[in-house]
Amino acid sequence: MRAWKKRKSLKDLTSARSWILRIAVNLCRDHLRQKKRTPSHETISPSSEPLTDRHPAFNAELQEELKLTLRLLDELPPRQKEVLYFSACEGMSHEEISTSLGLSPNAVKSHLHLGRKQLREKMKTYYTGNQKE
Repeated sequence: MRAWKKRKSLKDLTSARSWILRIAVNLCRDHLRQKKRTPSHETISPSSEPLTDRHPAFNAELQEELKLTLRLLDELPPRQKEVLYFSACEGMSHEEISTSLGLSPNAVKSHLHLGRKQLREKMKTYYTGNQKE
């Protein structure tokens, strides 16, 4: 609704996707500030559709891997989390992420690099059994 109401402020139709995502990001940030909490992915339920046509045990393992990855992603700093999400889940280019989040292209690259590095380290720590309890 906010995008529709402010549609006249959009000057270039080619940037509509980034513009709408920017509005969504700002609304999410506002919501999280009001709730004073971070989003949790603990409530992910297994899909009614199998992830693959493989054995059910393999699907269960993939589902657990997804839950772990999302949980570890939640532990990253907010900017790294946003940049990683837009890159990995939305398939956005660095330029689109830059426009959507109001960051320079170099800042996007930096957050993406640091976020991936931290996520790899967290997963390595988890799988080697060195995680803090």
